[in-house]
Amino acid sequence: MASDTTPVGSAHPVIAPANTINSQLSSSLNNLSLQSPPGMNASFASANSTTAWIPDAQTNSEDSGSNSGGQPVNNGTGAQTIFLPIEERSDSGETAGIMAMQTITRDPRFSDFSLEELRLVDYTQGRKPIGAGTTSSGFSHWNLSSLSNRARVLHMQVFLLKGSSINIVVGSNTATFGKQETWCLPKDMISYHSLFFKAACSHDFKEKDEHRIILEHEDPRVFSLFVEWMIYNKCSLSSSCMFNAHLKAWVLGDKLLSAAFKNHAMKRLYDAHQIDDSSTSFVTTSMVSFVCENTCEGAKLRQFYVDFVVTHFSNPYKVLGTIEEWDNVLLDFDDMRIALFTAMRSSDQLDRVEELDFYLE
Repeated sequence: MASDTTPVGSAHPVIAPANTINSQLSSSLNNLSLQSPPGMNASFASANSTTAWIPDAQTNSEDSGSNSGGQPVNNGTGAQTIFLPIEERSDSGETAGIMAMQTITRDPRFSDFSLEELRLVDYTQGRKPIGAGTTSSGFSHWNLSSLSNRARVLHMQVFLLKGSSINIVVGSNTATFGKQETWCLPKDMISYHSLFFKAACSHDFKEKDEHRIILEHEDPRVFSLFVEWMIYNKCSLSSSCMFNAHLKAWVLGDKLLSAAFKNHAMKRLYDAHQIDDSSTSFVTTSMVSFVCENTCEGAKLRQFYVDFVVTHFSNPYKVLGTIEEWDNVLLDFDDMRIALFTAMRSSDQLDRVEELDFYLE
């Protein structure tokens, strides 16, 4: 059968013979379907692999537009700039608020064509999936650092909330915590943020078989901060309990092998201690004792408090407590005592507190 072409101004591409069209369309739909890119599968093997499904930057093809007859022309997606989610406001019922539209056809530049039409033109112009040709398709992966924090969190949660879940039982009905709470959380999400949970969910441990992880000796209130951080990338705390909560959060992150959660807590503590406000920037003997009892020598949190105490020990507004209280602390923890005595014998009274990055992992 001879090939026919569409008139000038048609919104559709040139039509090839039927058997060629069927072959091309089948191949394009198989190869160019919207699916999770490499690095975003259920296992999330790399905690640093942060990619999302958005178009490449500009290519050499012409922009989509209108021909001389005023009809839209489908030139595929490759000529367009980077695609970002289209945000629209909804005032109806439970969906009221800002909605992020992820589908490329919500963009006015592509709204005149279906996904299949855009993919077919991309395919015929040589824009194939990553690794399948010389020119990348408009539907490819892009580093999420190019997006806003809000868009990045939304993208990550879409992937991390999928799949099966596991029960996490935290605390105990004893005098220590007074309650026990259970969270049902997606395995992909907790595995992405914690190497401890990743091992428990993927290796042949009893937790995997029982679909339950028990953290009997952890505080449910502190674990709730970890859950909040995983979902919202932040923790909401009042200033009155911030120090104790973030100290415990860092220790929990250390047990769960979650470097990112530890860094989140460390940043909050560092900023609070460094501001020139005596109501929030002080250190007490109980805080230092808690840190030293729950960390090993050389731990980043411990190193920060050693440096802070040594630097400000002579300032009663920065380092609170009586001589007797500090004497007990120094007797219990050698590294604190040695660091303080070394500084006292030094002729240079330098600020030993390093920049924030030194205390991050």
